[in-house]
Amino acid sequence: MINQKLQEFEEEVKPIGSVLTQATLELYYSTVARFLPTPAKIHYLFNLRDISRVFQGLLRAHRDFHDTKQSITRLWIHECFRVFSDRLVDQSDTEAFVGLLAEKLGSLFELTYHSICPNKQPPIFGTNKRSLALSHTHTDRHTHTHTHTHTHTGDWEDGMDCSLTSLSDEWMCVYIDKRTG
Repeated sequence: MINQKLQEFEEEVKPIGSVLTQATLELYYSTVARFLPTPAKIHYLFNLRDISRVFQGLLRAHRDFHDTKQSITRLWIHECFRVFSDRLVDQSDTEAFVGLLAEKLGSLFELTYHSICPNKQPPIFGTNKRSLALSHTHTDRHTHTHTHTHTHTGDWEDGMDCSLTSLSDEWMCVYIDKRTG
């Protein structure tokens, strides 16, 4: 299905479908083996539906916003964090997951996690039909923090994805959904 979806994308993106499939399967198997349920972490149960959830997110990609291999790879990273890493409850498990993800990026995509996510944070993607506020927090060399907020109000077109990613080690873009407060 992912290969069929990618046929409407740029030529550079079309062949990545097989790599996404293999990477998702390998990451799933690694995650299942590494994060076993314990009495303190009984929710560490992963099943084949998790693979489906990753691909459901990828299938929502729009060619206007994901027109390079790197942007599709960033979306894949986001979906893997959303499906697998969001269940993890402590920093050591999250770091172990990043290690698993970095291993797959290196072996299958020939990329490093830090080249895709230079601020060591997963990319942020989302869909919002109403309004969006970007809050950029910049820490200067003198340890002063400055925050700048830019807001877009109005209706987004149905199905339009807004792709936000961190701009550098010093900047972070955050979604604020004003409909929910």
